[in-house]
Amino acid sequence: WRAVVICDRMSDMIGDLNSCSFTVTTVTDVERNHVYTELDGSGLITRHRKSDVYFKGHNKLMVDSKGDGGHQTVRYDGYTLSIYSYTENNYITVDAPDSTIAMIYEINARYGVEFPAADFFNPYFTDDLIETMSSLQLSGRSFVAGQPTYHIVARNDDMNVEIWISDDSLMLPVKMRISYLSRENAPRHEITLTDWKLNPDLPLAMFDFDPPPNGRKISAGVISSN
Repeated sequence: WRAVVICDRMSDMIGDLNSCSFTVTTVTDVERNHVYTELDGSGLITRHRKSDVYFKGHNKLMVDSKGDGGHQTVRYDGYTLSIYSYTENNYITVDAPDSTIAMIYEINARYGVEFPAADFFNPYFTDDLIETMSSLQLSGRSFVAGQPTYHIVARNDDMNVEIWISDDSLMLPVKMRISYLSRENAPRHEITLTDWKLNPDLPLAMFDFDPPPNGRKISAGVISSN
């Protein structure tokens, strides 16, 4: 029950925010044939990404990501979602639901776009863990980059999930690691959240997308999160 209380406290804290920003560092294992590489053979290769994330209200989101897949910006203004690739100089713009959480899940289902740290902003985060995992336990206290944290472990037959939540009055997410046990080579996906800013004054204009004059509009099925 202690793990449930800590996860609920984290969700309540995030849900009470009017706005926030943070940086997400992502490390993901992928199959070699899913990315451009000159390496021969099969197996896993590690991809890195760093994203600056900005939330405002219930329907504004901006994500600026740089990684092995290039440089990409996502902007959501409450009506439309736009994804612009600086690397390819192309973009998509699609209609989207009128809340950030609904948009994240619909766009992921329709186009496979991944949003960094999105799970932590799901108001049903704890309920989903309880429903999908066979165990949810507090492993104890730990440290992430010198920061004291609660270390929570959840598991089912398909995956092992580790979550680190700050051991302080804010109880914000610090790190999450997912090991996909049922997949070949058991790939891992890890995110680390740093530089939290709570209730910053974010201008509305930063969530609007203006296509560059020479940018190329493409089909929504072509572009994906890098």
